[in-house]
Amino acid sequence: MYPHAGFAGVRARLSEIFHLGGMVNMANTGAVSDFIEVPTDDIGDRYGNLRLVNPGAYAAMERSIAQYGQVTPVVVGQPTGSKYEMVDGFKRYRASKKLGLKSLSCRVLKGKDRALKSAMLYLNTQISSIGDLEQGMIIQSFYKEDGLSQVEIAKLLGRHKSWVSRRLSLVERLSDEVIEQMRLGLVSSSIGRELALLPCGNQRGALKTLQKYRFTVRETARLVSLLMNQPAWNHETILNFPEEILSARQSPRPKKSVMDSLTKFYGDLSTIERLCTGCAANCGQLSNLDEQKVLSGIERITDVLTEIRKQFSF
Repeated sequence: MYPHAGFAGVRARLSEIFHLGGMVNMANTGAVSDFIEVPTDDIGDRYGNLRLVNPGAYAAMERSIAQYGQVTPVVVGQPTGSKYEMVDGFKRYRASKKLGLKSLSCRVLKGKDRALKSAMLYLNTQISSIGDLEQGMIIQSFYKEDGLSQVEIAKLLGRHKSWVSRRLSLVERLSDEVIEQMRLGLVSSSIGRELALLPCGNQRGALKTLQKYRFTVRETARLVSLLMNQPAWNHETILNFPEEILSARQSPRPKKSVMDSLTKFYGDLSTIERLCTGCAANCGQLSNLDEQKVLSGIERITDVLTEIRKQFSF
């Protein structure tokens, strides 16, 4: 077991175990066992709601496991003393389940709920794979589910109280609906951070609008700015049709080769028009014209122009 339940004990053990990829003999640490194979169906996902889904990263992990199999062990714990629960490696775990893998190579951390959630923070902070929103979700879990004060959480994690306070405040400024969309990977953390600037009651309408029009982070920031600076009676109009944002969108510029082709096409049309205008002007001044040859040429030109016209919806 850990020397104590606090994060300092977890950190000391994990730092030793996972240093340089964790290729350390773990028999004498007392913190984990050697790698073991655990049936995938015996591993729970109770801490999964504390991590955000990144669809692109999950798809990449699924491709990797499909091609190479499981390369790195996942980390699990037994907070209740029996069932295994995922602590680190959620993408590997979910991809493996989707691909039908029967078991996973695991490291087993010993400790209860608080120690395992602390480990989630520590393991992912070391490789910078957890953002402030996810950190805030874990801190909120300590606060709401474990009943810890911000001072107690700071002590548990070995952090300053202001670090805890900032992350907790960020999450608590978000509505439950926005957080759920983020957990499902339907809203990015960057967009969530912009929405957090709005009162919770205004976030639902903004969320609906940004998803309807597929707003980027920059467009979301613009929408938030409009809602914060416009009177409340104008919010419905902005949300129904944010014309100022949509009108600023630019059509993608054609590639240079396409632009060159268009320029040549318009030039050819102008040349045809100029030649036909010249023929019409000179026609009355010419004598001894072969009427049949002239009419035949006009018909051929007319046929070509008719074919061009058919390709456009004029």
